Amino acid sequence: MRDFNDLSREEVSSLTEDQIQVYKDYAIASAGLIPVKRPKDIVAQPRPEGDMTVYHCRGLLFTDQKEAQVVANLHSVVTKQYNNNSLKVVARDEKYSEENNVVITSEKMFSNKVYNEVSVEAATIAQAEKTYKEHLSEYDRYIITRNDETIFINQIITGVANESYYIASCRERYSELSKLSEGNKDIIDNFFRAAYKKGIVEDKLSSFYEEYSTYSIKAYTYEEFLNLFDVVLIEEVKGK
Repeated sequence: MRDFNDLSREEVSSLTEDQIQVYKDYAIASAGLIPVKRPKDIVAQPRPEGDMTVYHCRGLLFTDQKEAQVVANLHSVVTKQYNNNSLKVVARDEKYSEENNVVITSEKMFSNKVYNEVSVEAATIAQAEKTYKEHLSEYDRYIITRNDETIFINQIITGVANESYYIASCRERYSELSKLSEGNKDIIDNFFRAAYKKGIVEDKLSSFYEEYSTYSIKAYTYEEFLNLFDVVLIEEVKGK
């Protein structure tokens, strides 16, 4: 198998999907990457639900909602402060003002008895989820690195395909133009110069090949571009 860097445009365009994958696998192996398989998806397990309802109110926890409501209704709570004369002063605690609307929230928690019964199961579920996420992150990192090592192969293949399409379009346009212009040298010359410039500027003639210094394919020069066409006046066009 020839090195991918040594392939010609024709050889790149004729690669099959299997051959492309072989080149990608070779690039990955050359980079020293160890393949990582995607972990099998796990079925989400329901977390055990607590057997007790606990109520939150003013930073306190209650098992009795009525007691929580009593605290919610407290509005005369004050704090003690001292002035410069070390005199005790009563200060209003805004948290307990009547304007401060207190909301009681609740959540499920475990009694010690039930926690002892479900803690092992809960720990097993949590560990399985943690391990899955770690393996998935490792796989994602591998995919990113793998893509970085093979992106040039995709770019070259795409570049060759775009280039071929552009040249075919230019060839079709030239065929029409040569008939309409009746072989006018200036019209033909202008056409090729404009087509070449557009191709290089818009990357349709794959000027990005130059990014890969070891790659054998280079962007077409203007003379090489002209050589792709069966132009009767090509020598005169080249000389301009």
